[in-house]
Amino acid sequence: PKPIDLPALSSKELVPHLVSPNVWLARQAQKLLQERAAAGEDLAPIRPGLLKLSQSTAAVHRLRGLWTEHVTGLLDATGARRNLTADDEHLRTWSIRLMLADPTQRTTAVPELVNLARQDSSGLVLLACASALQQLPIEARAPLAAALLKRGTFTDDPVYPLMVWYGIEPLVIRDPQTALQLASASELPLVSRFILRR
Repeated sequence: PKPIDLPALSSKELVPHLVSPNVWLARQAQKLLQERAAAGEDLAPIRPGLLKLSQSTAAVHRLRGLWTEHVTGLLDATGARRNLTADDEHLRTWSIRLMLADPTQRTTAVPELVNLARQDSSGLVLLACASALQQLPIEARAPLAAALLKRGTFTDDPVYPLMVWYGIEPLVIRDPQTALQLASASELPLVSRFILRR
């Protein structure tokens, strides 16, 4: 192995190291870019390189590019939604997480989250949607909750029904009528019981 002085490299020169097979090297490159962004350096010139990573066939490279966009403040609403239809479940999950990390996108994200909750077959993606409930304004939670409660195949999952419940519990207090409608249409018996008890 050849020694590499990462801090001596320019920000543009750090971007290729994000896809290094040496995970430590990739993380150090990302950390340096994050520190430079926090120090006020303009990292707009690295955006094309990060966008190129987003078109990689390797999911891990796309994830590293997505994470780096996020920690450097270069991830906009379009970038956060870029992987919602990706083949890899981890890319879809991280898109949900990073989209909701921006408070201004939370309400506008509801239709996309509802669509994922209805159609996605990945338990990991559905769990991310369920955990997203707690980040949404209470008045915006019912459509997503209704879609998540229809996924009866996850009834026996030890986490999924509870995550859905944690997300809708405040809604039950605020809007009992809607909560009763959710309970009657629910395919998750545990959540229905919790709604009625609450």
